[in-house]
Amino acid sequence: MAAHDLVRPPIPMPTPEARPLRLGATWNPELARRVGTAFGDRHAGEVVGVQLDQTLRDPRLGRNELGYAEDPLLAARLAAAHLFGMSGACTPVITDLDEQACCGRRHGFSARALHEQELPVYRAVFEIGGAQGLVLPRHLFDDSPMVVRMLIEEGVRPWSDGRAPVLTTGGPVVPAMRAGADGFVGDGQVLDELVAAEGLDAEIVAATARMAAVFGRVGVSSGEDHGGLDLAVAREAVVLLRNDGLLPLLVGPGMRVAVVHPGGSCGLSAAVRQVVTAAGGTVTLTGGNDRVRLREADGRRCLVAVGGELRLGQPSGGNDVFDAIEWSRHVFELSNGPCRQVVDLRPANDGTVALRYVRNGQTVVLKTMLWEPVADGATLAAEAAAAADVALVVVGNDAEDRRDRENLLLPAQQERTLRAVRAANPNTVLAVLSSHPYALDWAEANIGGILWSAPGSKTDVAVTEVLFGERSPAGRLPQTWYRATDTGFDTYLYHCAEPLFPFGHGLSYTTFRYDPPVLSARQLRADGRITVTIRVHNKGFRDSDEVVQLYTRQLTSRVRQPRRQLRHFTRIAVPARTSRTVAFTLTADDVSFFDVASQDWVLETAEHEVLVGGHAVRFDTVGQEIPIRRLAGASLMCTRADEAAGMVLVDGPAMEATGQRSWLAFRGCDVTGCRTWSLDAENPTRVPLYVGLHLDDPKGPLIGVLAVPPGSGPQRTPITGEAPGIRDVFAVFTHPGLRARRLMFG
Repeated sequence: MAAHDLVRPPIPMPTPEARPLRLGATWNPELARRVGTAFGDRHAGEVVGVQLDQTLRDPRLGRNELGYAEDPLLAARLAAAHLFGMSGACTPVITDLDEQACCGRRHGFSARALHEQELPVYRAVFEIGGAQGLVLPRHLFDDSPMVVRMLIEEGVRPWSDGRAPVLTTGGPVVPAMRAGADGFVGDGQVLDELVAAEGLDAEIVAATARMAAVFGRVGVSSGEDHGGLDLAVAREAVVLLRNDGLLPLLVGPGMRVAVVHPGGSCGLSAAVRQVVTAAGGTVTLTGGNDRVRLREADGRRCLVAVGGELRLGQPSGGNDVFDAIEWSRHVFELSNGPCRQVVDLRPANDGTVALRYVRNGQTVVLKTMLWEPVADGATLAAEAAAAADVALVVVGNDAEDRRDRENLLLPAQQERTLRAVRAANPNTVLAVLSSHPYALDWAEANIGGILWSAPGSKTDVAVTEVLFGERSPAGRLPQTWYRATDTGFDTYLYHCAEPLFPFGHGLSYTTFRYDPPVLSARQLRADGRITVTIRVHNKGFRDSDEVVQLYTRQLTSRVRQPRRQLRHFTRIAVPARTSRTVAFTLTADDVSFFDVASQDWVLETAEHEVLVGGHAVRFDTVGQEIPIRRLAGASLMCTRADEAAGMVLVDGPAMEATGQRSWLAFRGCDVTGCRTWSLDAENPTRVPLYVGLHLDDPKGPLIGVLAVPPGSGPQRTPITGEAPGIRDVFAVFTHPGLRARRLMFG
């Protein structure tokens, strides 16, 4: 048992065949397995790092394409199938998970959301998918050892039958191993610390066994033929968002198509050209990009393209004029010949712009550049569209740009070009190739046909097939597309406003009709099951896939319940003028939820609805009555709040406020008889911090204010006014920093 067995070099992270978001749009776990198998065969015998993100909660985050879906069931099934395919030939280790989600660092932590929406994905990839290990960043062991221990002891160990090792980066090694680490991604210094460490014999023995099982594992290639797999993924991932009859396009002799791509050169234009010219039509391509010159404020030098780099110098042969491609707010790609450089442009108050970019690993900042327009891309695009029968506008983002976004709007340049093209030609189709949703409010109201696909191999071919009707689209959205006016991205589970395009949305070129679902029983007990049978009819004249989605909704409950939640789904092929029968089985586990008060999963006695294909059928569950929390004389652990905003889980365990007016919510509490309340908290600052107790809403009636002085310990204050009955109770923290452990009532 040697210490050097516990130190490993960095684990390589090869590029996968398809990003998780793209697989999410297929709603096809079997296809995800095939993609994983192809990846595993390509890296047979290797230990590889796999990125695994959380369920997609906020579409503004730059990591959006690393998540499979916003729904935990869809994400878990796809992730497990993807990893299961990999694990036959290679050894997948989770090396870049979203620590904010799985470790409680998201600024809105709740134990219920953690157990219902986040952990199911990670559990699935270990229990079903065959993930062989986990790498956690070092700072988690330093900042949140209690949280790390919880993740390891209550998660990774039982999920993997104790086999999967947990690694971290760097030392010190003793506290990391006592918190549950088995190995280290590091160098000789880490090895020296391990050799010198005392009192870790038992930990080293157990860790060595886990590390040897994984890093000595021999995989076996599947022998499967992976030909055509990338095209299959591309085809199944195309989502038709809107169609007023404009699609599919009818191509014929003399047809003129204008392809406008504000994102620069587009492989889609070549695929479109091949189809149109084969039918005797013509295709024109315009970038729709502004052409600009960036000059120093004193006028002496310009930004010029020298080979593949940006320099300051004198213009020569047009090397000072760039296509400016706007990917997101302040983020542009400047293009001139072989030079393509992503830059950050920030306008200053004096009319100049500050330009920032990376050259040779160093950030270059030029603060006094004048932006001189040379040609207006929207005008040129509109002219091309006016001369065509149909205009295809392609918008999207740079798939390699992982920066968070401020909002969901299209980049201003792309929005302006789209509107100009639509004004010039009413037969405008919009193709969105992006790794995240956009708020397409104007487009949804004015563009006749809208498609979306996450970028990837063969996307151009697959989108072209849908545009011209060679295939009926059947992809479905793996996350909600919100409107520009929407606030709070609560996913389809809790979002109250009508979204632009809902989770699971996707149109086809045929018409499907569902018979009302037939339930084998109308009552579900803890040990029972209900079979739901659905017959799906393709009433049209095109063969097409259909994604059958079964949701349930709990109509009565003591606690807040999702508006609806996906319980089962399957993607099936339904030939034209035929029908298929699908059967799903509902069990108590499907409709149970995590109760924060008891810290356990419960089946509540309640009334439910099955929702499928536009039909709703009711059934009852017979379980347990969840008691109302009576506050008088009781105490509430802050980590067991029903909901939170601006709060993170920290060691203690405690909840820490991260901003002004952060809050904890305790729903459906009986506040009758409460006269005083106190808070067991730690104030690390030098000034008192205040907590307000509100009813019904964070801005609702205030029934008490408590000042927490520097230091720690319980502070008590009276409750003002009468507050009888069942109410929602909110503890609102006026400033960041306070760590709250327990609320107590007298």
